[in-house]
Amino acid sequence: MENLNKLNSTLNYHKEQERLDAVSRYKDFHLNREKDLQDIVMLASYICDSPIALATLMDSEIQWIKAKVGIDVDQMPVKTSFCVQAIKQDEVIVVEDALLDNRFSELPVVTGSPNIRFYAAAILKSFDGHNVGTLCVYDVKPKILSIKQKSCLEALSKQVSHLMELDLSMQKVNNHIQEIELQNLKIKDATTKLIAAWDSSTSYHLLIGKDLEVLAFNKQTLYFIEQVWGKKLLIGDSIQKVSDIVVIKNFIENFQKALSGEIIKHEELIIYPENIPNLWWDITYAPAFDQDEIIIGVSFNAVDINDRKLNEEKINAQNARLIKIAQIQSHEYRAPVSAILGVMELIKEENYEPNKEYLLLLEEAVKQLDEKIHSVVNYSNQL
Repeated sequence: MENLNKLNSTLNYHKEQERLDAVSRYKDFHLNREKDLQDIVMLASYICDSPIALATLMDSEIQWIKAKVGIDVDQMPVKTSFCVQAIKQDEVIVVEDALLDNRFSELPVVTGSPNIRFYAAAILKSFDGHNVGTLCVYDVKPKILSIKQKSCLEALSKQVSHLMELDLSMQKVNNHIQEIELQNLKIKDATTKLIAAWDSSTSYHLLIGKDLEVLAFNKQTLYFIEQVWGKKLLIGDSIQKVSDIVVIKNFIENFQKALSGEIIKHEELIIYPENIPNLWWDITYAPAFDQDEIIIGVSFNAVDINDRKLNEEKINAQNARLIKIAQIQSHEYRAPVSAILGVMELIKEENYEPNKEYLLLLEEAVKQLDEKIHSVVNYSNQL
């Protein structure tokens, strides 16, 4: 029995949490539907012939008043509310005289101002079946509610529930629309930045269709083709009509490979028409895909690497000179220096009175050494 009580307690707790979650969904009512809600509350007051009528939501501690007639409050404590009992049942509750009902006779609003005697309420339900609030009426004098009045109150409560659902749905729709608008703004912003980056790039970008038609290009490419071939590049043009692609080695072959899914990348020195300097390019052919991952053409990108290649050639030439200097220093210096040292040893043995033959040998070795030194100086000046 104890375990069963614990289970029931746990189930009731979770059910109440779900109910409170449902209540929280309806707390923020749109202003353009508050008038409709207010009209229903006024109609409930009129039909039930009661001076006070409320549409309320029942939170865990606060009863939120969303529309009202005959009272000027926006909330009241749940623990002193009539509706704390009404929320527990699905049918219309009617209290003809609160002083004669033990559930309500000690409430402050009964024993003191405004001295409530009569109360009736119909439940407001969420779309998932939770009792989230009430449409209720009050009077300061005891009374009996007719069957028709009870039916009308119940019907009006369903209209309030429908109105709350409509409002919630419209809020979701508006939120969704706002999200879509925000996403569109983000997409537009990203597209603008992408186009700006595409057009401001110092590289040359072309999107070429399967039949060599131009699908897209950046400004750098537009200006370059005008400068080199004197032609205006337009979307839909055949790339063969506006530029001499023959100057690019194996263009068609690499284009076809990219169409089959390969990425081709190489460096190439391109020879241009007269008055246009030849340039080194880093060229890439890559397959271009649509949103369904189907190849629609080839992305052709060319990066001007002329300065880099010239620097590389300069560095390679400098390295060759450095290697030559190192070779002279490590090998070619050795022979004349060894000869000088040998002759000096002979002169030393002759008590520093060298004969003519020794001096001639010494002179020849010094000449060779001087030549090697001049070679090193020449190579160094070229660095």
